[in-house]
Order: sequence, then structure tokens, then C-alpha cells
Amino acid sequence: TSGVLASMHKVFNTKAGEGCDGNGGGILTVGSSGWITGQSYMFMGPLLAAVRSVMMVGSPVYPSPLRMIETVASERCTILKTGSAVVRQLMTDTANAAKLDALDTSCLRCATFCAEPVSMEVHKYGHKHITNNFINSYWATEHGSMVLSRDVSRGAAGEVEVKPDTRTWPLPWVSVALDPESSDVVITSPYPSLALTIFGHPEHLNEPNWRGDLEKYCKTYWPPNGGGFVQGDVARSAGEGDDRGFTFHGRSDEVINVNGNRVGTEQIERCLWGLEVGEAASDEADEKKSEGSYAVKDCCVVGAPDFVKGTTPVAFVVFKGSDSAGPDLTAFKSLAAMAVTSTLGAYAIPDHIFAVDMLPKTITNKTARKTLQLLLAGHDAPSGNLAKKDVLPPIAKAVKDWRIIGAMMASEIDLTRYWDKYTFSEHNVLGQVILPGAGWLTLLCSELGTQRLSNVSFMKGVHESDVELRMVKRRRVVHATVGDDVVFKLNTESELANPANVGPKVFRDSEVVMANDSSAEDPEITEDSTAAQHYRRCKGIGLNYSGAYRAVKGVEWHNHIFRADVESTHLPAILDAGLQVVCTAVRANTFIPVGVGNFHLLEGADSGFEGIKCVVHGEILEQHQDSIIADLRYERQSTSGLKAFSAMERVRFARVDGKKPRLQPKSLGKRSNNGGLQTQDPKETLSQLRQLTEEKRLDAISTVVRDVISDLTDTEVDFEKTAFENGMHSLNAVELLSRINNMLGTVITTKLIAPDAKMSEFVKAVSDHVTADEANKEGTSKLPFPNVDYEGLNKLFHRRLAGKKVGQIPRLFAFAYIARLFFKQVARLFRSGMFKFFLFPPKQVGDLSAELVQKRRVKFKDLDLNQHFTVAQIIDRSVDGVEQIMSNSGLVHVEMYYGRNLFAAKINATFHKELGFYQPYEIRSKITKIRGSLIDIRIAFVDANEHLCFEVLWTVLIVLDSKESTLLDWENIDLMEGKWLAAGPHHGS
Repeated sequence: TSGVLASMHKVFNTKAGEGCDGNGGGILTVGSSGWITGQSYMFMGPLLAAVRSVMMVGSPVYPSPLRMIETVASERCTILKTGSAVVRQLMTDTANAAKLDALDTSCLRCATFCAEPVSMEVHKYGHKHITNNFINSYWATEHGSMVLSRDVSRGAAGEVEVKPDTRTWPLPWVSVALDPESSDVVITSPYPSLALTIFGHPEHLNEPNWRGDLEKYCKTYWPPNGGGFVQGDVARSAGEGDDRGFTFHGRSDEVINVNGNRVGTEQIERCLWGLEVGEAASDEADEKKSEGSYAVKDCCVVGAPDFVKGTTPVAFVVFKGSDSAGPDLTAFKSLAAMAVTSTLGAYAIPDHIFAVDMLPKTITNKTARKTLQLLLAGHDAPSGNLAKKDVLPPIAKAVKDWRIIGAMMASEIDLTRYWDKYTFSEHNVLGQVILPGAGWLTLLCSELGTQRLSNVSFMKGVHESDVELRMVKRRRVVHATVGDDVVFKLNTESELANPANVGPKVFRDSEVVMANDSSAEDPEITEDSTAAQHYRRCKGIGLNYSGAYRAVKGVEWHNHIFRADVESTHLPAILDAGLQVVCTAVRANTFIPVGVGNFHLLEGADSGFEGIKCVVHGEILEQHQDSIIADLRYERQSTSGLKAFSAMERVRFARVDGKKPRLQPKSLGKRSNNGGLQTQDPKETLSQLRQLTEEKRLDAISTVVRDVISDLTDTEVDFEKTAFENGMHSLNAVELLSRINNMLGTVITTKLIAPDAKMSEFVKAVSDHVTADEANKEGTSKLPFPNVDYEGLNKLFHRRLAGKKVGQIPRLFAFAYIARLFFKQVARLFRSGMFKFFLFPPKQVGDLSAELVQKRRVKFKDLDLNQHFTVAQIIDRSVDGVEQIMSNSGLVHVEMYYGRNLFAAKINATFHKELGFYQPYEIRSKITKIRGSLIDIRIAFVDANEHLCFEVLWTVLIVLDSKESTLLDWENIDLMEGKWLAAGPHHGS
């Protein structure tokens, strides 16, 4: 009480009985009666000083923002004590200045701010429009009363000129210093009203020696070597000599350290006030600047954790303006950056600016900065102290999204708390316990607080729980390391998960049943698709699962689509079950997941799955020799049927042999000292190759070439010898190029390999191709099979249509051939569309990637002694599909131009389902790959229920000269102008 009474006399020059004569006067304190300001200067101070106290019920800015000043004028108050928030509220409307000037406030002998840091703009506004006797004061609850205010040594209140510069001076009984490092205000010696302890140990409250929690009091307010009482507010010395005072800049937690630079958040806020920006265009096509504009109505800057800067400023801004599309935030951020840079420096530019409808305010209209700080740090923020609790949820949602895609963070992940919980020791691949990809996805969604991840790449396995796993997040990009090894990287997404739109929509001949539709019957799981069958297959290829990870109960395949019944105790095992099915999709081959395009997860990481039946719907989108790409959707049983809760889009699987990916060179398998690459994604590999120096790029490509040739020929490559001398002739050369393209993401063709050139020259040509602009052009071609020489083929078509050719068939041979096959071929010509080719010959290459379906269905009736349909007949009918491909695409022109037919280099035939006697089957034909001299054509026999029953894979080529072993190269068409090819066998020279 002594401090409050002394400040009433010294600061306000109160006189006993002031305002008690019925003619107005007294003090108006704007604050809550339950808080220290109200208790001290609304009740205690006026009572002790015998001064009238004017009290308002309700908000000081409602129903009119001028309510406080209107009360001053009507009650003829001589003293006003208010927080700066009320004045800032008045400043949000430019019309208020004129309204204030119209009110008579000449009665005010003194007005003062308190509690919050005050900017010079706010002080000037109050000085100009409320009273020129507006001073600034500072104190906190622990101080007991005001400790810094106007310079009372210069004279009485109302008699000394006041400068609106926010400065304050210590009151006579207070001794103040500044900490040279932190700028904290230090009370160097105690005075009567300073707090003596804090409440604590209530069980001893009635004991004579009770002194509260003195230990906590000393630890909090009297730090070792602190120089005195430190309450936690920051100030700066302002002025010179006798005129030296102090300006306050808020709590020490409102002064942030950005890259070693200390700056007050109030200083940054000051830069934002006064900025004005045009509204965002509502029509994207309209590039003209809108006539509307937006200004800052209110703002707050607080510090957010940043692993690079330590702390980074983040601004929350309330805009005022016309009701249209809203402010152009990009333009405002640019203006803010320029304003902050010119005043403080680039280090203080807000990392992000949130446009909000309203700032969270306490019941005394103070901005709840601590609430915003908690949200930015990823914590839940209480709303009990807020005047309007509905303000917080939209801000919390915006901050959460920013933390996912905009914040810069680093943290240690404690794997031990996940390892046993999700039984990772039960997941064994190729003889080693390894943390599964599904486990990574689960714990990352939990750690990052998101439902979606994208571009996930699993880089290196983690085999035990006691590793130091560090995760670094740069905006959306996240990567984690164990020691110097990167174990995964990904991008975060703020959008909500949408798993229902991922994966196949049809299984067999009916729609996949989902969400609220349980009418369809479950497909029957066949005998050879049981859990026992699945895990026998897993064990056979080195995938030794146990416990919760034996979650697959049954699998049914239909062409490239599957359905799996799954049941386990926790989420990672459920998710891993879908991956297991794809890993074992190709018999006698082991595939492992190495990346996920997009991951969706609606369930929390701690969701229970005990006793809940789940279903995985999957579809293999692409299948290559060394990789698979698939979509997976996960559904769980609910009261309304199956409901999708998770999904993985474009999951990448890599083929492994032993413990490393097949033909994955050391420099491409992990980060090496010479700058080797560390990913198996061909597109990413190509990007990284371009970033290497030429020497390192040549070394990486040489390693790939060496491993491929060694695999094809079982010999060591000699780069000083030619491709032919290294065994790269004919089909081997084609396979070499195909594998290099698959592994490196290139689109190299046979134009780059010369039989008489050294292999080192070939490596150099591949390196040049990687860095050349042509590589990008070819890689982004819209035509299927961009390696094909379309220009050469179209020239051939035009020459053939003009009646030119280079091949000659002997007439006698042609007559005998046609006579022998006349009836058979005539029927085939009708089926394959050859007559249409002769009537309407195509003038350019057709769509080589199109799948063709014959209108006429084929029926089989020829049986062998085992009463099985003869494979010879089925393959013979598959020729119809091959010829249909040739006629539809126009490639028959090629056969006629050279006088050569296709030659089958390889045929693979597979039964997928027993054929029915004399049942109709549809023939579907499609070119699957073109590389060098080879064309792969898939002929599928499909029954009426869309079941794949039989499949023939043709690998065909055209032999131009059998004596010289000259093949037609589809990547480098030779028109052989001026030459004449003779058909038939060649005799000796």
C-alpha cells in the first residue's frame, strides 16, 4: 500500500478529497477489478489517497470505441490510467481522430499507459487526440506499484511539458539498472512495496514461520549474479545526461534473438503499422490493380522456434478494408520486408504473416502473446483467459498448417518409444531386423502432426532402436539422419488426407464396396491365397515376418488388382501388410518398398486395431524388370461397412538380390566420398547425375555400365575395347541400353553406341547425353516410346506409299508361299484388319501404345491326349493380335518396304486360368516396350468376366540381312536408299 499511495501523490499529484465535491474529477482506471491494476489503482490507491474513483462496467471500447474518452469527458476525470490496447483500438479507424478531437478532455491533468510496451506512434496518438499530458509508466504485479513513470523531479503533473517518446524515469524510491547482455530491468535495491515471496506450501499457512515458497521466489526473481530483482521485462536507455530515461519493449520473451540479433517484437510491429496494400484480384485473369485497399487494423509479432535462426519473428495481422477478395498477402509481405529492412535490418523480416479476423485478447483487451507463442511452438494453448474464445480455433488451424509446410525445425526422435510399441523387431528382411517403411510413415505423421506426406524416399535401413535419429525440417522438406547417413526424406502436406480416392475402384466384375455400402458379398479367398501360402512365399524370398507383422489373412488377385484381408494389433503392421502383398507379387523375386508418392492417414498413430478386420485394395500400375509401382488403399470394418482410413499412392518397389538392389552400383546405392548418388528413383538419379562434376559423372556411369555388362556376359568389361569385343552385339547391346535407361532415367538409343568405338567413348556419349538439352526434350516427349525413330519411320511410310522399296521377293517363292497359306491367311487378314490396311493405308505412324481389341471372339476346341487345349493353337491365334498391331499402327509398311516379315526372337506363354471348352475369349493386343531392334508385344486372352486366362509375350524383330546379321533398328531407321535386299537363304560366296 505504501508504494501505491506514494505513486498517487508523486505521479498524479492527487489531493485528498479530489473529485468528491460532486463537480467531477478523480481517477478513471481502465482494467479488470480482479487484476492487479484494478485492485491497486481502481480501489486501493483512490481509497488511500481519498480520491474519487470512476468505474466502468463492461468493455471500454463497446458499444462505442470512444466509450473510455466519452466517460472522461462526461465525468470530468482529472486522471486516466489505461493500457495501450484501448488506444490502439481507437487507431484502427481513422475517423476516430476527429471524434476524439471533438470531445472536451481538457479536464485531464495526467493520463498514463501501463502494463504493455508502447510504440511511439501510439504515444503520439494519445498525446495529440486525448491529452498533451499523456505520459508512460511501467510496473508489474511483483513490484507492488508503479516503479517508473514521468520525471517527477521536473515538477508537478500537468505543469511540465510531456514529450510523446514513451520514455519513463525511476520514481524516487526505486533504483534501476539494465543488464548489459539481456537488457533486463534490474531493481538493484529493495523498497517497501516490492514482493517478499510467492505463495506456496499451503499446508504450513497458519504456522508462525510460514514465508511461502521462498526457494522458488529467489530462483525466479533473484538470479545468481543478476545484480538484484529481475522481473523479466526489457528496456533500453534513452536520452543523454540528466534527461536520460528508459523505453520499455515488453517482456524478455517479447525480445527475440534472431541469428544472434536481439530485437523487440514491438519494434517489428511498429514497422507494420501504416502499411497499406491493394486488395487481391477476385478474377485471376484481371491483372489491373484494384481500386480497393487494405491497411493494418491490429497486429502482433511473436517469436517462433527456428532451428537455423534460433527464433524467427512471425506476424499476426488484422486488416481493415473493403469487403471483397481480401488483401494481397504477397504484396503486403513484400512491403513489410522493405519496411523492416530499412528500419531494423533484413534479419528482423517476419518469416510468415498470418492474416486473421481478430487477435486473441484477454478480458482487459491485451493481446494474448503467450497463447500465440504456445501455438507456434506446437503446444495446446488455453483459452480460459480470452475474452472471445471462438477467435482461437481458426488461428490454431492456420498455425498448425504453417508448422507443417512453413516452419524450420529440428528435433531428435526417440525411437525407443516406438520400437517396442510397434514391435519392429518382428519385421525381418533378408535376415536382418529392419524398421519397416509403414513404421516410418506412422511415426512421421505422429511427429509432424500431419495427415499427408509426399515424395517419401526410404534411403537407408535402421536396424536397432538405440540410434541417434535426428530429423530436420526445412519448410516442407524433411530429412532424417543417423550419424552421417540419410535414412529418409519427404515433403509435408497441410491438406487433409483423402484415402478414398486412391486405389482401384473395381475388383473382378463389381465395384469395390466402401463406406456405408455393405451389400456386396466378399470375394472368396482361394486355397492357394491363404495366410499360410502367403507367408511361405515371403519366407522363400527372404521376408521373415513374425508376430503382429503376419497380418495378411488372405489374398485374391485379378489381373493386376488384388484384395487382401488383414488383421493385426497396431497400425504399422496393418499398413505393412499391403506392402507385403506387392513385395511377393512376382514369383521368385524379392521387392522392397523404397518410396511413396503420397501417403494419406486419417487414423491417429495410437488408434487401436485389436480384433478389427481390415481390407487392402491394391493395384500394380507399372511393372518393370527391377521395379514396381503400385497404389494401395486401406479400409477398416465399421458399423456402416468398410471405411477408408489410409492410402499410399505410387509406392515404388525395387528388386533386391541378396542385401542390395540388383545391379545397383556402389556409387548409386549410397552417399560416397566421391559424390556418388543415393537414390534408386530413375528421375532423381538423372537429376543428381546432372549436378555432379564431369569426372564424377563419368565414374558413376562407368560403374553402371560395368555392372550391366558383367551381368549380361559374366565377364569383366574392358573400356579400352569396342562394344562388340565386350560382347555387346545384337540383342546384348539392346539390353545394355534398356537397363541403363531404367536405372539412370535416360532415354539413350542405339545411335549412341557404335560397334567399332571404345566403351570409354560410349560412357562419354552417355554423359554428354545426360547434360544435353536433347535429353530433356526426349524425356518429356508426348509420343509413346520416345526412343523410337519416328522421323525415319514416317519417311519410310512416305517412300512406301510412293511405290518405292528396297526388298525383293522371288516370284516363284512368293507364289508357293501364298498358295500354301492362302486359305489360312485370308481368314487372318480379315481378323487382323489387313484388308483395311490395303484399302486405307496409314500415312504416318499410329499410336504404338494403344491396346487393340478384336471384335470377333476366339474359341478353342482342339484337345491333346490329356484333354487340354493345345498351346500351339493358342499361340497360333495370338498371331492375329500381332498382325493387328502391325496393321493398325501402319508398321506393315516397314515389312513391305524391306520385303521382310517379323521374326519371333522370344515367346513366353503363361496360363493364368483354365480355359473353358468352346468358350469365347477376347484377344487384346498391346506393345509394351520398344528398345533397339526389339518390340515386346503382349497378347492377352480374356474371358467374358474380364478374367485374364492366357497371356503370350512376343519379342519380335526384323532381320534385314541374315548373312550379315543386320537387324532393323527402331531407334535409328536406315532407309537403305540405293541398296537392294534379296529375300531367301544366302548361299556360299
